[in-house]
Amino acid sequence: MTDFAYEKYVKTTFDESDFGKDKTLVMPEFKMFYMKVDPSEVFHGDEPEIVWERIFQLFDQNQDGDLTWTEVWNVLYNNKQEQAATSREVATDELAKLSGQERASLFKQLNEE
Repeated sequence: MTDFAYEKYVKTTFDESDFGKDKTLVMPEFKMFYMKVDPSEVFHGDEPEIVWERIFQLFDQNQDGDLTWTEVWNVLYNNKQEQAATSREVATDELAKLSGQERASLFKQLNEE
């Protein structure tokens, strides 16, 4: 998913989760939002409250008890960039393990697809 498409999806989900329509998310809204936008995590909504409080605090940059779109996007976008960098590092490491002939064969296969 492109950064633009990801941002659009996250913003739409943020707006849909904002039941108070005050352009911020409080804890119950955040739980719903987070479970939708971060499917890599195994959250079902029944985790101990302390877990949710810690996650919420990570997003709540000014610690005012609610989350603005900017706070949410800053955390999610930065996490997405870090994950992409890690994926590139892993791919580079794996490519380095291949012999020259194996790399040439892999690139040939990729170009044929």
